Amino acid sequence: MQNFQDVGAEMTIKNARSDTMFGSWTAGGVLARGTFEMAGSSYPLNTTDPDLSSRFLCRERASDASPQGQQRYRYCNSAIDTMFADQARETDPAKRRAIVNQIQQVLHEEYNQIYLFDSAHAFGLLTRVKNFKLTPFAGFHFNPQEWDVE
Repeated sequence: MQNFQDVGAEMTIKNARSDTMFGSWTAGGVLARGTFEMAGSSYPLNTTDPDLSSRFLCRERASDASPQGQQRYRYCNSAIDTMFADQARETDPAKRRAIVNQIQQVLHEEYNQIYLFDSAHAFGLLTRVKNFKLTPFAGFHFNPQEWDVE
């Protein structure tokens, strides 16, 4: 909190139960309803596909009209919506990558989120477990259908 005070900002920390913080629109969830000024949480990447559109699309903001919306940032930019649609249709990997890079640049420039840290994970594995692949995106969920034990 001292860092905030150093720049003239006041902060009051209000902890919330998980079901309150991450609850649905219907349940009055803090993130879903946007009843916060700043929130800290972790949303890991759990896929190797760069399409994270559900986290950013305008239509994914939870509301009375869309209570199932998955977007918790309360963010809306029609240009981002268009780029996510374009990258989802693009079959050429190089062209898709260029669109995803554009999306990242816009999100970076708009500061809709500030990433404060990257959590580290450690996994233990017996040597008799074979075909296990660990990725930075999907963790140990990447290929369980291929695991084998000798």
